Amino acid sequence: MTDNSFSFLISNLDFRFIYWTIVIALPPKRSLCLCRLMFYLSIVQ
Repeated sequence: MTDNSFSFLISNLDFRFIYWTIVIALPPKRSLCLCRLMFYLSIVQ
């Protein structure tokens, strides 16, 4: 799997499904940190 295909998956709508699955599965504090990280990454892109 190349970096280009990985970035394509992130920009894809499937990323939202994977993201929310991780958020629901993680404890509240960890999911909050992950939420901030994903929010930062979405701004950078």
